Amino acid sequence: ETEQLIGKPGVPVDISSNRLDINDATKVSLFTGSVTAIQDGASMTTPELEVSYDGNATAQAGTATATSSGKIKRMVAKNPVMLKQANGDTVTSQSADFDPIAQRAILEGGVVMAQLPDKRATADKAEIDQTANTILLTGDVTVTQGQNSLKGRRLLFNRGSNKMQLTSPGASGAGGRINARFQKVQGSGAPVQKAQTQPEGIAFGASFKTDPASPVVIDANRLDVDDTAKQAVFTGDVHAVQGDFVIHSSELTASYSGSAALSGSSETAKQSAAQLTRIKARTNVEITSKDGQKATGDWADFDPRVNTATLGGNILLTQGKNVVRGTKLVIDMTTGESIIKTESMAGTTAATVAPDGTATAATSSAARPSAVFYPGEMKARTTPRPGAAAASAGSAWQTPSATITRP
Repeated sequence: ETEQLIGKPGVPVDISSNRLDINDATKVSLFTGSVTAIQDGASMTTPELEVSYDGNATAQAGTATATSSGKIKRMVAKNPVMLKQANGDTVTSQSADFDPIAQRAILEGGVVMAQLPDKRATADKAEIDQTANTILLTGDVTVTQGQNSLKGRRLLFNRGSNKMQLTSPGASGAGGRINARFQKVQGSGAPVQKAQTQPEGIAFGASFKTDPASPVVIDANRLDVDDTAKQAVFTGDVHAVQGDFVIHSSELTASYSGSAALSGSSETAKQSAAQLTRIKARTNVEITSKDGQKATGDWADFDPRVNTATLGGNILLTQGKNVVRGTKLVIDMTTGESIIKTESMAGTTAATVAPDGTATAATSSAARPSAVFYPGEMKARTTPRPGAAAASAGSAWQTPSATITRP
C-alpha cells in the first residue's frame, strides 16, 4: 500500500499554530507561527499555511476540518516545508501546494524526498498525483541509494506499477543525457565459480582487463526501469564504462537484485540498493580497451558476478590494421584474456588482415581450427597450418611465440 501526503479528501486535517486569521468573506484561513498539520498519520510543519475553503470555517480556533461546513479546497505552505509520512519517509521543499479535490500536490524549490533506509531523491519540482498514483520530478533530478545513483532532468514514477522513466529534455526540446552509476557491494552474494574448461578458439593477450570492483557508469538518452521485473533498459547511444572497459550499443538491459526505483510501498522501500546480475547489450555493440583494442558484434552478454563478457553474431576484433573475424568472443575481464572462435555454421567467414591492409578470407561450414598465442614469448609463425587463423608477423598482436592447434 502506498503512503499519501497531506490532502486526503473527506479526512479531517488538524492544524495548530501560534496565530490564526480567518476571512470568511474570501474563504481563506491563514495559520502562522510554528504551524503543524496532521492528517491520517501524516504530518506537515511550516511557518505559514494558507487554507482556502468552501462553506463556513470551523468555529473551533486552530482547527480546520474537511466537513460539509468547511470543505478544504486548497492548502499552500511556505518555506521551509517538511512533510513526514506514517512510515517515516520525509519530503522537504521551499513551498507546497495541495489540491485535496484533484488529489494533487506540487512541491517546489530544493525538493528532497527521503525513503528509509537510505534512498533519497532530489529535484527542483515534484508533482504528486494521488489519483494516477504517480510522482513527477523535474529540474536537476538525482536519485541515490547507497553508492548507486541516477541523474537526469525528468523522472516519472508510477507507484502502482513500480515503473520509472528517466530522461533529460532540454529547454529547446532537444534531448539530453541521463546517467546511472551502480557500485558493487563487496562481499555481496555467493561467489560464482568460473568454468575451468578452456574454450577452443584463438587466444589473445590481456587487453580487456578491468577491475571488477569498479562501478559501472552508464550514459544514455533514456532509462526505463521496471522495479517489479528488476530490469533497467537504457536506450539511445548507450555508453557504459567499468574501469578501462568501455561498451557502446543502441540498447542495454541491466538485470538487478534489490531496488533501483523510488519505492511504491513500505515493503519495497526496505529493499537493498540495486546490484547488477546481468547486462545485455543489443544492436551495434562495440567494446574497447585501454590500449585501443576494439571488438564489435551483434549482441553482448556480461556477467558481473564472474566479470566475464561474451560477444556474439558477426564479431570483428581489431587493433590497428589487424583484424580477426568470428562468431563468438569470450572475455575474462579480470585477467583481460579473450578467446575468439567461429562456431560450426554454414557460410562462416574468418579473415586475417596484414599491416599493409591485405586481407585473406576463407569460408567454411565446419568449425575453424584454433590458434593460441602466448604473449611475450615468441613471434607468430608466418606459415600456419592449412585452414588455421593466426595473427600476422609484425602486427599489433605480434607475440614472441604462437602455437597453432587443431581441435
